[in-house]
Amino acid sequence: MKVIFSPAERSQHRATLTQQARRTAAALLRPFLPLLVRIARALLPAQTYTRLREKARHMLGVPTTGPGGDT
Repeated sequence: MKVIFSPAERSQHRATLTQQARRTAAALLRPFLPLLVRIARALLPAQTYTRLREKARHMLGVPTTGPGGDT
């Protein structure tokens, strides 16, 4: 039997899967972050590195300013 979802239900399900995928990816990459940061800092221009760092922190829900973040 095939279940038919409304467009809103399908969108919500897709959003849930996306969040789960992000959390899984973050959990898998977390042990490697210090190494990845060193590689990125060495290879990327400073402005690109900063932009990438801010995007990653936003995706992971880490504050970018104040306690725990750069000022």
